[in-house]
Amino acid sequence: MALQQAAYAVAAAPASEAAGLAAGLLAECARLGVAPAPVGTVYRALAEGRIAPLTVPAFNVRGLTFDVVSAIYRRATEQDAAGVMFELAPSEAAVADQSFAQYAALVCAAAAVTGYRGPVLVQGDHFSVEEAADAVRVESLARDALASGFLQIDLDAAALAEEGASAAARQGRNAAVTAGLMARLAPHAPAGTIFGGEVGEIGGANTTPEELDVFVDLVRRHAGAAAGLFGKVSVQTGTRHGGVTDAAGRKARMPLDTGLARELADVARAKGLPGIVQHGASTLQRDQFAALPGCGVVEVHLATNLQDLVFDSPAFPPELRAELVAAALGSSVGAAERGADTSGVGDQLFRQRRWSLWGPFKRRLLDLPTETRAGLAAGVADWAGELLVAFGLAGRAAEIRGLYADAAASDG
Repeated sequence: MALQQAAYAVAAAPASEAAGLAAGLLAECARLGVAPAPVGTVYRALAEGRIAPLTVPAFNVRGLTFDVVSAIYRRATEQDAAGVMFELAPSEAAVADQSFAQYAALVCAAAAVTGYRGPVLVQGDHFSVEEAADAVRVESLARDALASGFLQIDLDAAALAEEGASAAARQGRNAAVTAGLMARLAPHAPAGTIFGGEVGEIGGANTTPEELDVFVDLVRRHAGAAAGLFGKVSVQTGTRHGGVTDAAGRKARMPLDTGLARELADVARAKGLPGIVQHGASTLQRDQFAALPGCGVVEVHLATNLQDLVFDSPAFPPELRAELVAAALGSSVGAAERGADTSGVGDQLFRQRRWSLWGPFKRRLLDLPTETRAGLAAGVADWAGELLVAFGLAGRAAEIRGLYADAAASDG
């Protein structure tokens, strides 16, 4: 109960108090033997062919973090699964009023309270550079995340890709900026940290094998001594942030190109990487999720459907939902996520904009009764349970823990 109370205090803390409270909670979790771990341990085993294919689910939890993460950890424990990751992008930290330190502390506290036995994986998602001047800001944010226990960070300079006749011409600037960030962040990266790069904007044109091949080579060349920190690469194979909807506003099937995914994964593995990472994938359908491990997708990012399961839960108070709708449709608060479809009206527009409501309504959500918060997280846990089976993680907790035990023994 003490850890749960401390977690609530961290989640609800004003900015002036959040850092200190989060540090205290992280320290208490460490005393209990729970601390952030590097996903690179799993990815090296995949790259070396030491374990069977699997896909790591990376859940973007934008609010009610302790409740949702706890529910997912409990389901993972029930299914004898490990290797579940939780991530936060700078854009989400801003709109959800949730710092990297708070997030890491809440994830660790959830692991400690639920008795989850597996690596606690906390990741920085979409540290985006959309123009050269962004690099300084992104570097500062990444240093903050590293100091908070984020041992994997996805750097995203894909927007800097340029027109050109060759893959090198198109991806040269993207690779140079990505590598430069890795090199400058290397002195601040704890042991085991890996960085990801991104070739192909999510929602844009699909990545070509030639672009991926050239991008990896250029990043390593520009990164110099920091090249060893380049541990994974994100690609585009047909997905979109927020998913796609049909004319009636219902979720539609995304055109995931599994053949291209296999081809890109082969390119990545030939370069010594474990496979590929796919963003914008939470609204894929069941058969598409089940295909990912066999396609060489080693990590998939899951945000929109998790959010939908909370906001659309039967447990969500109707009066509070009405307030959310009014706020989302009002110009003062509502804003769509970067790269998402913005063509909707009414309820569809509410769905597109409601990601921006986590921060303004954070305290209202945290102050819901315990049983209500548990009900909101229950649907997420059910979905997570399906994914753990589809991604080849169910029943493999001991195997995953063994990878970390072996790594610790070799380091010691």
